[in-house]
Amino acid sequence: MRLEHGIHATFGKCAASALHLLNARFANPAITVEKAAATGAISCKSVNVLVAQMQQHGCLQEMKDQSRHRIFLFEHYPQAFESP
Repeated sequence: MRLEHGIHATFGKCAASALHLLNARFANPAITVEKAAATGAISCKSVNVLVAQMQQHGCLQEMKDQSRHRIFLFEHYPQAFESP
């Protein structure tokens, strides 16, 4: 919940797309830019900007350090299942 509030507060007009991408990560915590573009029906350029914002915000972490076919992992996924 706190993560969603942070997205609403900092992502501006991209907040809806960021929340859609975030919620989809609960079903599959790893994603590529290409898959994110397909699931969100937005361009790869827009997804790259969104993914960069989500990395800065601490939502996604890059798993492979390469320029193509990068894989991102939902950083908070394991924490979502921990007891308070």
